Amino acid sequence: MQNIFQLLDCTLRDGGYYNNWKFSKSLIQKYLSQISETKIRNVEVGFLTIPRANNKGITANCDNDFFKKIIIPKNINCGVMINASDLLTNKLKSNQIYKILKNINKSNVKFIRIACHIHEVSKVKKYFSFIKKRGFKVFINIMQISEITEKQIKVLCKEYHNLCDIICIADSLGSLDTKKTKWILNSFKKFTAKPLGIHAHDNMNKAFSNTIVASKNGATWIDSTIQGMGRGPGNTKTEDVSKYFYGKESSTYKKIKKISKDFLKLKKKYKWGTNQYYHLSGLHKIHPTYIQMLLSDSRYKNFNYKKIIKNLKKQSSKKFDPNELYSAMNFYEKNLKEKNIIKSKNYFKKKIIIFGNGLSLKNSILFRKKIISSATIVVVNRSNYVKKSLIDIMAYCHPLRIISDIDYLKKTKSKLLLPYFGLPENIQKKISKKRVINFDLNLQTKFKLNKKKITMSKPLGLIYTISYFITKGFKKIYIAGFDGYSPDDPFGDETQYYLKILKKNFTDAKVISLTKTRLKL
Repeated sequence: MQNIFQLLDCTLRDGGYYNNWKFSKSLIQKYLSQISETKIRNVEVGFLTIPRANNKGITANCDNDFFKKIIIPKNINCGVMINASDLLTNKLKSNQIYKILKNINKSNVKFIRIACHIHEVSKVKKYFSFIKKRGFKVFINIMQISEITEKQIKVLCKEYHNLCDIICIADSLGSLDTKKTKWILNSFKKFTAKPLGIHAHDNMNKAFSNTIVASKNGATWIDSTIQGMGRGPGNTKTEDVSKYFYGKESSTYKKIKKISKDFLKLKKKYKWGTNQYYHLSGLHKIHPTYIQMLLSDSRYKNFNYKKIIKNLKKQSSKKFDPNELYSAMNFYEKNLKEKNIIKSKNYFKKKIIIFGNGLSLKNSILFRKKIISSATIVVVNRSNYVKKSLIDIMAYCHPLRIISDIDYLKKTKSKLLLPYFGLPENIQKKISKKRVINFDLNLQTKFKLNKKKITMSKPLGLIYTISYFITKGFKKIYIAGFDGYSPDDPFGDETQYYLKILKKNFTDAKVISLTKTRLKL
């Protein structure tokens, strides 16, 4: 391998999308020690999340406290990544962000990479300038590079001529082929002499071939991860690039194969890798996290994934933001006239059971005990375990689930509890108003609840459904099949946080789980 090439392993950073960055300290230390025995000198140990993400693991928060716990071998150049979105869309003021950046210890961190979408590039220049003046080697990582134009490349190269040391192209959507990869690299070379790099995703099983083509067309910084561990289907494998650049008989390749065994155990657990669904996401430029979420979440088991992907293709799905469909809309001032399914005088004496799709329901004795009767209202947030004939109400508020289940929603005879007027018109038209119980959802930070609407930061199905029945006066709300999230689940949400708020503000309402759960009720 020629010396101009620099291999950069980012396993602990990109791999965290599968285990919520909860790598054990012993694994991190072993990995760094073994990498130091190879010719790979550049390691991205994780994100520097701004502000600190306390719900995520150790390699999502690579601040000075992190480096007090981990020993970095002297021959390793250690780096961190910062998301441009952290610099632009959080509650911190610029001076607070500058303070965090100023505290980065140069003895620990040798390079900093800032990941930007092309529309964010001009907005974060001041932070690049600040980091550059402090003496760090600075990368700009351009995400969703498959969507870039030559005009945008020209502007970027001009704007960042003095602000960064390396420009890295990141195929976030996994949509590149070798022809487009070559065009992008050659387009950059027209406008800059900066070193170039590539970070490839393997949606279409082209990450390695795109990486090699990039290396032959000007990319001197090569990203990879052990076992390809990374968001969605994963990345170019460090095993493959070390074999290609150093040779099968090299000590570097043999050492990497040894490291690989530890991460193979994680691969068997989390099951990343290219498959037909990631291939379709790359083909249709759908953000791979949508597919990762579908495949990783037991609630989507046995769904028709191809139909879901077909529906996602019709939406704007290049950026992973389940809230996007709601946040850009204003709710209608008018409301549907509610047609509750219960009209009897004993309405509030009915028992409410909200069913989820947790594994705790599988082979559950609940159904054998016949707890469902004429005195029970069965509400389902989507479950594989409840017979359709037993369901009174289907409850939805999550954009992805509404899009995924639109064909089911058109056909079901159950009542539908959802924020109907917050939906796009094309989806509204597919749902019969006669079956709708409208309960508005407003996505804002501060929690509010009244008889017509709930306001919270994210579309959380269980909180949405419980809150509706609290406004209807129910004192006991039973749930089943809501198992909660394990600490290493990257898709963990704020359900527990909002349950605590409901418990504090509605002391006369009690939520009771009929199945085993991690949720604290």
